[in-house]
Amino acid sequence: MSAESKSNQEGRRRARAVSTRVGAAPSGALVLLALAAVVAAAVWLVWLRPGSEPAAAQPKPAAAAEAYLDNPGGERSALADTGQRPLDTRYKPELTDPARFNGRGRLLVELQAPPDFNGPWTLSLAPAKALFGGDRALPRELQVLTGERRVTLEDVQLGGYEIRAKAEGLQGIPEYVMMALPDDVDVIQPLRLVHLGELVGRVLDAEGEPAADFPVELQSPSGQVEQSVRSDATGHYRFERLADAEYKVAVGYAGAPLILREVSYKAPSLTMPDLKLPPLAPLRVRVIDSEGRAIEGAVLMLSGLASGARSATTDRDGLAQLPHCVAGECVLAVEAPECVPSTQAVQFEPSAGGEREVRLRSR
Repeated sequence: MSAESKSNQEGRRRARAVSTRVGAAPSGALVLLALAAVVAAAVWLVWLRPGSEPAAAQPKPAAAAEAYLDNPGGERSALADTGQRPLDTRYKPELTDPARFNGRGRLLVELQAPPDFNGPWTLSLAPAKALFGGDRALPRELQVLTGERRVTLEDVQLGGYEIRAKAEGLQGIPEYVMMALPDDVDVIQPLRLVHLGELVGRVLDAEGEPAADFPVELQSPSGQVEQSVRSDATGHYRFERLADAEYKVAVGYAGAPLILREVSYKAPSLTMPDLKLPPLAPLRVRVIDSEGRAIEGAVLMLSGLASGARSATTDRDGLAQLPHCVAGECVLAVEAPECVPSTQAVQFEPSAGGEREVRLRSR
């Protein structure tokens, strides 16, 4: 074989090898595509098996608003917002069933009173609106004779009650009782009578010294005056025979207290912290006529100060004193028989001291 023939044969072999390698790549890709098609078909068949048909796509609903209900354990339960107030599940339905209060019961009271008490007393029942059944309770009172400490009240309408004992000079401590079916129709309830108490305290001036003869009032929460006293030479004041209640202690003249403190009083006694006043001083005024003579019996009226209105009458020397005045601008009006009244503005400063002179003209 010639060299040329050998060269041609070698070229044909190389061409076949290249052709084989080039065709191998498309064959592998076809195999992968076939496997993918088989897997997809299997998944589709599983998806379309009976009972597994895909549902039409639905829009995702908006999250419902949540309402919360606090329970005694401090947890919060989320409730769907239905537009209605959720039922308070802290109480079982049978506890609030009105049928529980259909009937009558019996109340046995045992009185606990101070050893020196042996007088008559009154047993008082009143509806307790804060209790279940308070709307079904009926008010009732029973007068108890001297010396009796145990009382039985028959035929009591079932309901929620405030029960207390009443006696002259003593305070009854209220108790709250719910009489209801099935178990609470015969109730034994102790009641207490205690001595009325006292509230004491002390008023000090701006330097911390006792403020003597200063008005102090004990008021109800609405401002009604219950008792009114004045501090003694040591600055002390005392309110006696007090029942347990909310009070206000007002230091100062009517309608213009310089100090006002709220207090929750509970017998037998309470000592208030010291009450310290702002800087105060008396306003001294001497009233004379046009010739410089003292006018006795002239009436002075002071208004406009934060310490409140004052009035006073001049003595034989024409001198009057308006006590416990704070600094500020005020109006001083002076009247006297057979004289022309005078009204003038006064700038008062407690630290200035001294006295002011008012001259009245004769009519």
